[in-house]
Order: sequence, then C-alpha cells, then structure tokens
Amino acid sequence: MMGSRLPPGPVIAVATAVLLCACATPQQRDDASAASELSFVEVRGQARSPVLGALDVKLDGTAPRPGSGNALLRSNVSVGERDRPVRYEASYAVAPGDAITKIGTNVTETPKGLGRHRVDQRMTLQTPSFGGAPVALGLSTEVERRWTTTGYAQTQRERAELRWSSSLAHFNLQWSDTATELEPATALDCNVQGSVRVPLTGDERSGRQSLSLLGHDCTIRAANSRYGSLAAQNWGVAYAWERPSQSSRIRVSKINPVWREGLDGAAIESSYELGVSHAIDSGDWKAKARVALRQAATWDDVERNGSQANERDSYWTTDTTLTRKLQYIAVSAIWVSGADPLWFTPERGDRRDHFGVELDFSDWARTWLPDLTPSMAMRWDWSHARLRDNSVSRDNRLAVNMAVHW
Repeated sequence: MMGSRLPPGPVIAVATAVLLCACATPQQRDDASAASELSFVEVRGQARSPVLGALDVKLDGTAPRPGSGNALLRSNVSVGERDRPVRYEASYAVAPGDAITKIGTNVTETPKGLGRHRVDQRMTLQTPSFGGAPVALGLSTEVERRWTTTGYAQTQRERAELRWSSSLAHFNLQWSDTATELEPATALDCNVQGSVRVPLTGDERSGRQSLSLLGHDCTIRAANSRYGSLAAQNWGVAYAWERPSQSSRIRVSKINPVWREGLDGAAIESSYELGVSHAIDSGDWKAKARVALRQAATWDDVERNGSQANERDSYWTTDTTLTRKLQYIAVSAIWVSGADPLWFTPERGDRRDHFGVELDFSDWARTWLPDLTPSMAMRWDWSHARLRDNSVSRDNRLAVNMAVHW
C-alpha cells in the first residue's frame, strides 16, 4: 500500500517508549556482539502498578555498520503480566537498507533501499478461570514501511485469536487479514481457522493421542481459472498419535465450495478426502509420507445448466519426502503422484506426477554472512502430467533460489 499514513496506535507506543526511557537507568550490554557494534544508547526502565501490574520499557540503538542489517534502534514496551486481565505489548525497530549495508562491498546493481521501520502491537484480554482455564482474546497488528530511492511502500497485517485450553480440551479460533495456504496439495487459502482438540489416553513414551475437529473458511487459489477467489469451507475430523521422534495422523475432510450463479457445476456436490500421514525425525534423517483417497463428482456429469452430478470418481494421491542433513548441506528427495490442487472443482483432471531433488546450502551460506541470514537452494524437478483432454505434458526444470534478509 503506497503513501498511506501510519496508524496513531504505533505512534503513541513509540512516543511512550521514548518518554519513559528518559527516566530509565542505563545498563551495560552482555552479548558477545557488543564488541563489533558501537552502541550509542541502551536504557531500560521498570515500574509496577497495583492495577495493571508490571511496566517494562527498553530502548537500545547501535551505529550503522557496513555489511550489517541489524536494527539501528529498537524499543519494547510491555504493560501487565500474563495472569492479568489485560496485557499490552509493543515493539518498534528501525533498520538500514542496502544503501548502507552494502557500503564497501562489490555490487553489480545500485542499492535502492534506504531503510525500514516496523511497529508490532499486541493486546491480550483474559477472563477469570472458566472450566479449569481462562478464555483469552488476542489482537495484534504489524505495520512495516520501507523507504527506497523511488518512494516508500507500507504493509499492514492484522490478526485476532480466541483460545481456551484446559486438561479436557483445547479450543482455538484464528482470523487473519492475510490468507494462509491450507496445504500444498489443495488450492485453498484460508483467513479463518478453528479447531477443537480433545486429548485421549497416552503419554510421551507410548505416544500421545488426540481427536480434533477442524474448520476453515477459505477462498480457492486459482489465478487462471474462473473459480479463483471463490469462497469455500473445509471441515474435518482428525485422529493424531505423536511421539518425540515420529507422528501419525488420519483425517477425513469435506470441501464445500460456495458456487455463484452462472458458473458451470453450480450444483456439484461436496468433495471428500481420507488422508493418512506419517512423519519421522531422527535428527540427521527426516521422512514424511501421505496417502489420500479423494472423491469428487465427475466432470462429464456436470451440465452447463448446473444440473446435479449423479456419479462420483475416486482416485489416490501420494506425497513423500526424504531429507538427509549433512554438516552444511541438506539433501531432499520429493515424490508426488496424482497431484491436482483443483480436484474439488469442475476444472479438476490435470493430474501430475512429480519427482524432485533439492540441495539446501543455507547453513553453509550463514557461515559467511551470519548477520544477513541468507538462504540458498538448488532444485531439479521432473514432472509428467495428464491433462483433462487426455494429452500428456512432460517438463524438466532446474532452479536456483537465493535470498538475503536485512
């Protein structure tokens, strides 16, 4: 979002931090990085209120250093304690752009980033104990603005969470203005996610068991389809068995798109999936596998006038990943069979078999650029797809991905 004004809440939080820090007592830095950075301010203040509880304020700043993306100024404000009815937290940070971090380095392109700042706020409201545990409502917002040589851009994210957790059950309901992917195998992005998890018998040694009810309010993710951005609900029930080194899960789910008038297949029935997954983590070796049986109405039975589909089609899909972690490199092999993210819409039918090998050099890159948290990976993919018109498509692809965060 370009050119929008910063909300008054973050400005008040930052002003409060600066004012309170003026009365705080300076403290010495303890971390090992202090020797490599010039700290020009570091103060901290604490107080206590009989109504709100603890008040904690912290402010620290460092001089800009070429090649470092560390924040130049950071402040944190927290009011209240975790067991209080109201708790408020805010943080503010200013960091340099590549125009500063790349000083003295060989660059092929002219740096454009001048700097950025970020404001995070979170408020938690908590009721007295109900059924063995309090009910908590959390509200949070994140605002980030980046300045470049051509202007500035601002992003804002908001989130709300309602939760209740006791020895009997765990309830969680989340809303976010930024949709998250339900899973790679299904083209759904969800803004609302809810779950009720009931612990069953078991312990850490034999494996903890639980039963969950799941619900999601989503939109269909399909950029080049007439069904893109169409609303859909996903409901399911899952049984999980978990141990420290491995876990298993069985899930039955239902997808119910909310069809609009004029769309082909407006009267198509809901689609169903039965999935079984297992994951193993032994440290250097990691493996996960998933097998699913899907059932959806056949495309040929959906007429242009939106009549009811009379028949259903069932097929299997699998997804397997094996990862070996070495000292500085992680090697992964991925096999996917029968992949069709739009399997629950009339545009289903493009089933793809896929095999890939990925080399992740991120740990090795961090030994050379620890302050910039780089990520670097190389991946080769082979795929074989059978489209709805029974034509066959094959593809080979080699990709190299590199990113540096500052």
